[in-house]
Amino acid sequence: MQSLRGGEDRSERIDVVPAQYRVIVTIRPKYACPKGRAGVVQARAPAHLLEGSWPTEAMLAHIAVAKHSEHMPLNRQARVMARHGFPVDRSVLADWMGRVGAHIAPVVDRMAVLLKSGTSRLYVDETTAPVLHARRGKTRTGYLWAVLRDDRGWGGPLPPGVVFHYRPGRSGEHAEEILSGFEGTIQVPSHGLQANHCGQWMPIAATLQVTGLGVANEGEFRKMNDPHLAIHYQAVTFNRTLAVHCNMSVLGNNAVDRMA
Repeated sequence: MQSLRGGEDRSERIDVVPAQYRVIVTIRPKYACPKGRAGVVQARAPAHLLEGSWPTEAMLAHIAVAKHSEHMPLNRQARVMARHGFPVDRSVLADWMGRVGAHIAPVVDRMAVLLKSGTSRLYVDETTAPVLHARRGKTRTGYLWAVLRDDRGWGGPLPPGVVFHYRPGRSGEHAEEILSGFEGTIQVPSHGLQANHCGQWMPIAATLQVTGLGVANEGEFRKMNDPHLAIHYQAVTFNRTLAVHCNMSVLGNNAVDRMA
């Protein structure tokens, strides 16, 4: 007697397929006329991003994402590859990433242009990064400037994006260069205007909004939890860029120093 199916129970489990390293072999046959009327012909080799190198474009993308997005340094990736039977020296991986960076540079430059166009607000911040000195063999302090746009919180039509710019310092001339051509509001973290940063120039475009300190009031930032503490700024224009010079001081109850 044949059984009848009366339903089923279904369950789901999360699984993973680990990354697999493999060798792709491309075979290009050579053909020749049996009567000797033509030379040997062969199809052209497929184009590679890195000519004369082993890795496929997928392999290069995997290494780049692991390094820059997953924060997995190349020496650790080299150990993982060796464990899977594909030993590649870290210096080789570094050479691949350097050449990939040269190919991607025009794309990043274009992203930076698009990020500054069509929007009136950008978020800018910088962080330190150790940089190896080629001649001395020691590290020095470099800076990664992040320029970010994300208007999704208030239904903005532009897609979010962020571009990182490396510069050897955090002076105003670097900010002026990075923000060249932008006109609008620059949002910066509050530590950018603390006392230990006074005396530095912070290039912006039209308005400065500082998170954590409040709203600009004709030349001053009032600290929310202390009405007597204010950060005054002097605005000057150079090369169509508005710069802010900060100066922290303690005010009396009714003392307000406003710009003319």
